[in-house]
Amino acid sequence: MKKIFLPLIVAAVIIGTVYTTIRLAGSNMKPQVEAVRNRVGSLFSDNKSENARKGIFDLSESKEISLEASLQKDGRVKAVWKCRLPDNIKVESVELLRSGSRIEAGEMDFSYIPVAKTACLYPKEKSKSTPAANPTGTGNPGGLQGVYSDTSFADNYTYYYALSVTTDKGEMLLSNNVEVKIPAKKLPVVSKPTIHIDKKNYTLTILDGSLPVKKYPVAMGRKPENRKLIRDMASSPEGIYRIIVLQPNATYYRAYDLDYPNKTDEFRYDFAVEKGLVGEEAGSPIPIGGEIQIHGRGIKHNWTAGCIALRNEDMDELFAHTEINAGTKVIITGYELTPEDIKTILYIKPDRISKMQEALKKAGFYKGACDGTIGKSTMRSIGDFQIKNKLPLTCQPDERTLEKLGIPG
Repeated sequence: MKKIFLPLIVAAVIIGTVYTTIRLAGSNMKPQVEAVRNRVGSLFSDNKSENARKGIFDLSESKEISLEASLQKDGRVKAVWKCRLPDNIKVESVELLRSGSRIEAGEMDFSYIPVAKTACLYPKEKSKSTPAANPTGTGNPGGLQGVYSDTSFADNYTYYYALSVTTDKGEMLLSNNVEVKIPAKKLPVVSKPTIHIDKKNYTLTILDGSLPVKKYPVAMGRKPENRKLIRDMASSPEGIYRIIVLQPNATYYRAYDLDYPNKTDEFRYDFAVEKGLVGEEAGSPIPIGGEIQIHGRGIKHNWTAGCIALRNEDMDELFAHTEINAGTKVIITGYELTPEDIKTILYIKPDRISKMQEALKKAGFYKGACDGTIGKSTMRSIGDFQIKNKLPLTCQPDERTLEKLGIPG
């Protein structure tokens, strides 16, 4: 009986492997759509751990992390995702990742390779900016699934999308990559040019007034999530800047010089030095740094000393537009200063400033007049409040700080 039973088991495993291979091969035949189902054998229950180590699985208990993504006619990328793990494993979060390079688990330095965390798909409350995620399912037995529409990518670029799942055991599981090619388009003449660099999404957008016209993919330094405070040769600034010099023949192909550090950067740096938040170099505080540019020489990885890098052909197109010149506004947003923060800083009304000053005074951080203007004493008070409450040090009325103070928008 044992001699008959053993060959039956072997045959079942072979048939199951062939069946799974055919399913995966078939999914790759769809243009720009790839459905991936990853077995998570190492996470099966203890009584199956020996088989999991040997790579032997029962198809009836196969779990999956799957993703389909495709470019739609309206210009958005539609991502359909599903996550279903063993019942004894809790899903902490599900994120949609996007990069110009293939995203590989366990081999990828996310500070070196530009990888955008495009959306927090689950839980929804982790990301206020991703309402289109629409996850359904509240537990592992039925799984989690949803649809997300991405519009934050650049033009004329090939992206790889992947689903990242973090478990309650601290493990990060990835789906396979889905390739999506974004078509090229020309930059038209812009009457009121503004540049927006989005560090989170690795894009540089040309706006005509407030209307986005074209997006370019970018790379940065080895600390892409940091806001520049000192000369660390790795972080990019965040804030409101201007182009001050155009270099058609620069060290890194072509370049726009920016006015970093500006007065806000200098105040923030001096305040940080005073509070002992800046390290020393040869017995003196590490300098604030400077010479931040938008320049060429490629975007394959994060390689700059804090500048924003583009492809040479993209710098050619930008320099052909003479309306982008000295004085053009450059807004850089990231993890400390979001687009919403920049909007507040630019357009905050005096009555909201007065309410902020009153709240700071009540909390013991401000002693000046609640006059609705932001001077150095108000900036110092904001900085002290941010340090006390472990908020990012901006010394500006960003939304995170105003929310903590109880000042509604």
